[in-house]
Amino acid sequence: MFNLPEEIQRYIYEFCSDKWENMDKVLSQFLKGGFNRIHYNIKRFLKNEKKRAINSANFRNEKKSKVTFWLRNIEKFENTHPEEANYLSKKELEINFKIALKTRKEKAEEKERISNELIRERKISAKCERELKEQFLTEYYYGQELRLPINVLIPSMTSGVSLREDETMDCDICTCKIVDVYCYNKSGLGFGIDEEYKKMRFNEKWIKQHIELIVELRFNNGLRRYYNVSFFKQRIELSKHYGIENTQNWVEIGGVWYSAILLNKKL
Repeated sequence: MFNLPEEIQRYIYEFCSDKWENMDKVLSQFLKGGFNRIHYNIKRFLKNEKKRAINSANFRNEKKSKVTFWLRNIEKFENTHPEEANYLSKKELEINFKIALKTRKEKAEEKERISNELIRERKISAKCERELKEQFLTEYYYGQELRLPINVLIPSMTSGVSLREDETMDCDICTCKIVDVYCYNKSGLGFGIDEEYKKMRFNEKWIKQHIELIVELRFNNGLRRYYNVSFFKQRIELSKHYGIENTQNWVEIGGVWYSAILLNKKL
């Protein structure tokens, strides 16, 4: 037969369906070489597998053979989604299903482990923030009226957006109230701290060292300022130099005097 002219061979193949089916299987398997990312949405990948195959074929990697790279992608697809590899034999599918089930179980366990760690991490962080707030509220309370020396705000030298107090000018004594206290968790933020955070994220002492309390103050003119606790306490100490004592308020209830801090905690 193969001595026949090529035109005659093609004509004969048109009536031979099994060869076309086998060719379809080969082409289907070949296109799976575009499966170069394990986290592909499988339905979306199969819908656009020709485009994925072209993109993957255009990928240049001098360290790996192009053929090896392509075959590994096909193997990766068949081991992770054997139910979509309908071109494989029954025996091959049985083997690949076992691999896929094992892989999926391991991924599910790893996902659950990470989820449990995140829950534990958030609980520890919330506990540390709550304790730091409670510690602050043993000295001060929401709604407490204060008279503080306040400077004019000027642009920060390190940032054109943020503002800072101008310490070179005279202070104005302003009346304000404590509106709220926020926690700014600096752990895990920024380059160079991520690896340390992964190791220490369950260490309460370390977490507290990386939480900054921010005190929100509202002034009589309606303006608000936000100070960290160290700067806020610095203003409290500075007010003493102007003869101002920002002491605790005491409230009389039924002939008994109570500290406003204790009442605030009960409320």
